[in-house]
Amino acid sequence: MDPARMFIDEQLRGPFKSFHHVHEFFDVDGKTMMIDRVSFAAPFGPLGWVAERLVLGWYMPQLIRQRNKFLLEN
Repeated sequence: MDPARMFIDEQLRGPFKSFHHVHEFFDVDGKTMMIDRVSFAAPFGPLGWVAERLVLGWYMPQLIRQRNKFLLEN
């Protein structure tokens, strides 16, 4: 964590083989812009790889966009 600039969520245990989420904050014309950088890997070897390509690769960015929209509106 670097207060006011960034923090990182990283899964230690859970459903993903790995999950790393960086939240970065920037001042842009007196407003805060947040950039999310997410990397993850599904468990279960080749089956997880297929799930990443067919489902998670679409779902995870959508989830982040919905969360960001909620943050903007509230």
